[in-house]
Amino acid sequence: MLRYVLEIVPPEIDIMVKEARKINGVLSSRMTGCGFGGSTISLIKEEAIYTFVEQMSEIYEFETDVKNSFYIANIGDEVFKLYELE
Repeated sequence: MLRYVLEIVPPEIDIMVKEARKINGVLSSRMTGCGFGGSTISLIKEEAIYTFVEQMSEIYEFETDVKNSFYIANIGDEVFKLYELE
């Protein structure tokens, strides 16, 4: 609805969701928030987290010329921001 009816999903979000779904180990990805920028949330197998962050960082920066931020959460654990890959 947000994309087609209200037309408030920016192209950057579409890029993130489309490309995330191509990565092995990603179970789901979608926009979160109410559009006009927003974020995506992706459900990823634990063994694919660093691959996901690495690939999505490259893709997003190439497509938008902007560096992206990633927050990783486990069910029941604290959320932390992943600043750089080791």
